[in-house]
Amino acid sequence: MVRIRGWDPANDRNGDGWVDDSEYANLANPNATARFRHYARLIYTNAWAASSAWNVANVWNPTYRQILAEQIRDSWQSAGLRGAYIDDAVGNGLGSQWVNRHKAVSPAVIQGGYIAEYSGGRVDQDSPTNEAWYQGYAQLVQTIKQVTGSTWVGANISNSDPFTNRWLLDYLDPVLDWYLCEDTLRPGWAADGWGGISLRPGRIYPGLSYRRKKHVLMGHVTEVTTSTNTQETWERKLATLTALYYLIQVPGETYMQWWNSSFYYGSGNTIVNTGYNGFWKAGVPRNYAYRPHGLLSTDIGVPENTIPAGKRPIDILDYAASTIMKVGDSTSTVFVHPDKGNIPTVPTYIYILQQIDSRNYRYANGGLIPYDAVYARNYTKGIVLYRTLAQYSGLRSGYDGGNPVTVQLPDTYRRVNYDGTLGPPVTEVQIRGFEGIILVKAVQTSNPNIQLSLSVDKTNPKPLEVVTVTVVLRNAGTAEASNVEIRMPLSNMAYEQGSLSPQEYTVDTSDSSILKITVPSLAAGAEATLRFRLIQQRGS
Repeated sequence: MVRIRGWDPANDRNGDGWVDDSEYANLANPNATARFRHYARLIYTNAWAASSAWNVANVWNPTYRQILAEQIRDSWQSAGLRGAYIDDAVGNGLGSQWVNRHKAVSPAVIQGGYIAEYSGGRVDQDSPTNEAWYQGYAQLVQTIKQVTGSTWVGANISNSDPFTNRWLLDYLDPVLDWYLCEDTLRPGWAADGWGGISLRPGRIYPGLSYRRKKHVLMGHVTEVTTSTNTQETWERKLATLTALYYLIQVPGETYMQWWNSSFYYGSGNTIVNTGYNGFWKAGVPRNYAYRPHGLLSTDIGVPENTIPAGKRPIDILDYAASTIMKVGDSTSTVFVHPDKGNIPTVPTYIYILQQIDSRNYRYANGGLIPYDAVYARNYTKGIVLYRTLAQYSGLRSGYDGGNPVTVQLPDTYRRVNYDGTLGPPVTEVQIRGFEGIILVKAVQTSNPNIQLSLSVDKTNPKPLEVVTVTVVLRNAGTAEASNVEIRMPLSNMAYEQGSLSPQEYTVDTSDSSILKITVPSLAAGAEATLRFRLIQQRGS
């Protein structure tokens, strides 16, 4: 049972819109304990957990929005934060959709009645709450960004499709900087299953990438189930999840959080089992245990954006009414949907490397999903593989982790082991059901690969204040880098002459709008740290 606090205007004796401490200590109606009118409204009640119930903020009141934004600003500053995300953003305010699906209390009046805080007055069946709510919701987010100065305010849309939710796309999307996609990558899904690479991840996240909306995917390690609880099993699970991420990611837009189960958070330690806080080893911090550091240490380059001659791209599917149909393939720049219109996308060039079962499941508009196949994506320095089946193939029994098949590779590769070491050169590999494999080319051209990170000792400096800048260069490539030039725009800043350390690096200040520093040489795998000072100019 969820108890909802009621609002009684009689408790607000001075009529200022809220029940202050004095009024709260002497309630005219002790059965109505809401301090604000909107505290008497709840949404998402008991939708996914017995404890889930949120008050609906008075998003229509600009004074309330301003006060709330200032509170958030102060909280972020005290905690050293620069942004945050709105949890359950799609559920917070969908009105009748959540009432119908989850028996939740609506965010406002769905049919008939009044919303006292909403200047639009009466809201009834012909004038649904959703639009008014999302307009205020978006204005609240915009106010938070303006007051805090943040450019990193996001929303958790879980595995929802933002292109089917016009409230999200029309109102919230323009003011959001990024998305958290909880419960997203699940290696046990069939290619055309609800979360499979053909139906949702293969379409939604390339579409978000085209819109330049950064997105953090959360993956389930335990989705690849097994009766064994060994170190090798967990390493294989994490390698599969990492390969799946490489299969669909768009560099610079798609990010990943490896997690055991995205519905259970916390930094407690693992225990020995396969549950949501389980691992092969006890006592490991959960926010560290599931991260594949070794796998990520191997550079496989960037997506090659090609499909070998004679290979077929994976078909991309979507729902149209009650029908699943083909809307494009992994080489498409636009997904064509009869209901949603055209959705521009960034092609991933996922293709079928080897079809294990000759049968295909057929969808409308010519969509074909193999009963059993190994999918691949080429990278400039490697290749990633993932084996999965068709949802209706009937092959799921015993498929997970079993029935290994031999796959012929398009070149000579070395398998990337969990700890970052490489296996021997091979031209074929064995791959099990729902398994992902990462391989790096056995013979590679030596090239430098410069990575840069920058930090400052203070932000928002005052005029004439001195800021110390630290730059760390790392050559992650396989060859020496010569004459590496760092260029830093100087907006209302001036370089303090002679402040560069080490002094053997060359400084060019001939253009007052940009600082140029040259590092003569940086060996493969080497790292260099340099520091210099900038002076904040007046009038800024």
